[in-house]
Formats: sequence, structure tokens, C-alpha cells
Amino acid sequence: MQSFYVELLHGLDARRLVELREPTGNDQALFVDRGATPPVRCVSALIDSLVLRIGEHTPVPDELAQLTVGDRERLLLALCSRLLGAETDLVVTCPSCKNIVEVPIRFRDLVSAQPDTSDRRCVLAARDGSWAAEVTLPTGAVLERTLGLGQKSARRLLESCLTALFDAQGQAVAREALPEDCEAELAEKLLALDPLAECRIAVECPHCAASFETLLDGYALLKGAFGSSSALYGDVYRMARAYHWSEAEILALPLAKRAQYLAIAAATGEASG
Repeated sequence: MQSFYVELLHGLDARRLVELREPTGNDQALFVDRGATPPVRCVSALIDSLVLRIGEHTPVPDELAQLTVGDRERLLLALCSRLLGAETDLVVTCPSCKNIVEVPIRFRDLVSAQPDTSDRRCVLAARDGSWAAEVTLPTGAVLERTLGLGQKSARRLLESCLTALFDAQGQAVAREALPEDCEAELAEKLLALDPLAECRIAVECPHCAASFETLLDGYALLKGAFGSSSALYGDVYRMARAYHWSEAEILALPLAKRAQYLAIAAATGEASG
């Protein structure tokens, strides 16, 4: 079984080196046939399926759900690199001149991003003075728990990251007491600790020289790399015609190996007609 490695930023219990197997057609089908399954759960299922080891240990059930949001994004971007190559172009629209801008992305640079701080204590400015907080980082499990709460999702996510909260008088209070005017500052603090949780790309427009930021969504990028349902099952059809293998056998192949077999079949005319 072919595999590759990714170094996480936080990992689990000081275990940061992750071994993943190469994605197969079954993993591709998970994305193209997801139906109404929310993206966060697709990502969780994919990580559960692909991760072979963290450190020297095979992860136990639910352990991978404790990976931080940024570490999950690292895994997605590493998978994108396996499928798209070391670099790709992100196509965005300049908010100033409305022209299309192609932004070159190097996956290695993104995956190696480091935090701006390691201090999990912070001071938050509120209308009644300075509040203090101690935080933990949001995980896949937290994302799934806050899923479906609508406008409350972001607020519940922030509250779940508070391990201690002190008001302007220094009194310990419940995390639900977090002032609304502290939410944005707390979100920035969490992002400084786990930068890929929201991957921001700085862009300078070559048309009007405007500078702006855009977000890179690992899920959307990976979904594009996996392609459409018609492309996947078109490959299955051609492989079945050429080699007389079952759908299950074809989908079990690593994507790179399937591409090799399809190229051979195309070169010999076996996959035509």
C-alpha cells in the first residue's frame, strides 16, 4: 500500500507525524456522491479513512475528531498536493476592478505555516473594560457539534474554545457571558494559534494594484481535484470495458494507478467505443 507523510502543527498528544494512504476511487466517490452530507462530515470521513498512523500508533475510533481545524486543513492541502501537483493557481475576482486574477499557490508553503503565538491566554477589549480568557483550539468534533445551529454556530464555536473567562472586574464567569464585542478579537486570537483554520491568501491585483485577501478552502479545492461524478463513473465504465473488472475492484485502485491503466487502455484502443 502506497502512503505519504504530513507533519501536523498540533497533532495529538505530541504525535505530529501522520501517515496517510493514497486516495482511491472510493475516497473520490465519498466527495462526488456526498448528497446532503455536510462538508465537515465528508472531511471527517475522509480523514478517518486515509490516516494509517499518527506517530507510531494507529488511531483509535473518535481520536482523529480531536485534530484541530487547522490540522485537518493541513491534511486536505497535502492531499490536494498529491492530486494537483506541488503548485496550482487559485482564480479570484479583484473586489476593486472586478478583473479575474490567478494566484499561484505552493502547497508546501501553506502546509508549513507556523502560528504567530503559542500563548493560549489573551486580553479582550470590551465596552466595560478588559476581559481575560484562556482558550483551547476548535477541533473536528467541535465543528460537528455546532453544525446546523445556523447563525448561532459561530458563537457556539467560540464559546466552546473558552476554558476560562474573566470579566472586567477579574471575576470568573461562564463562557456564555462572552461579550459580543469580543467575538472578532477572540476569533483572531484562535487563528493566530492555528493559522490554517482559516487560510488567508494575500493578493495584489496585477490590473489595478489593489491589495486584498482571499480565503483558500481546502475542501472546495479537493472537491475540484476529485472531479465530477460523471468523470469518475466514466472512468469506471472505460476501465470495465478494457479490463472486465468490477466496479468495486476499479474503485479500490489508487487514483494514480487508475490513471495509468486508463492511459494504457487508451493507447491500445481497449477503452474506446
